[in-house]
Amino acid sequence: MSANAKLLDALMGTQRNEVVGASAVKDFTESDNCTHFLAGLCPYELFSSTKLNLGECPKHHSQPMKMMYDQKRKEKDYGYEFELRKFIRDIVQDCDNLIEANVMKLRGETRGGETDALAVQISALQARAEELGEQGKIEEYLEMQKKINELNATRQETISQHIPTADPNQSASQHQKLVVCDMGGSLQRKIAHWLCCG
Repeated sequence: MSANAKLLDALMGTQRNEVVGASAVKDFTESDNCTHFLAGLCPYELFSSTKLNLGECPKHHSQPMKMMYDQKRKEKDYGYEFELRKFIRDIVQDCDNLIEANVMKLRGETRGGETDALAVQISALQARAEELGEQGKIEEYLEMQKKINELNATRQETISQHIPTADPNQSASQHQKLVVCDMGGSLQRKIAHWLCCG
């Protein structure tokens, strides 16, 4: 599909060329609509042109459907915002796992030990938090998220304590060791680290 056709679909809807009254009006709840876009942000668009590129969104983005959703969500909660938060949290967790794996790769070790136990504990808490969110127990959900954030901080601190430091007796070329970007997870030379994510 051409870029112009996609732009027209987003602005005017996919039925822009149909005769008025020829078919039933589409609804935003149909399965071909991107619920993340309706909720305000499609992660497929957010990470385009990055190393975390998810590809092109398989669902349809329509501004008229978003406007319809914005009106209807005042009357009923469709859960699209919760789905979006869950999807983004999974992406962040994948990025954290990539960072941890690259740090362990630099250390010449496989993932394990204390950070592995924390990862299992965090996953269990995330599953429980999702259940609480779906049941509408917001206060318990927020408490659980606070615990998850604390465990993630502990885990990141444990990982960072094991990153090797440069030996002052090494030559300048040996000081150009690889480091892991703490935002994108990529391996890069230490002197070019500031170029990665700014």
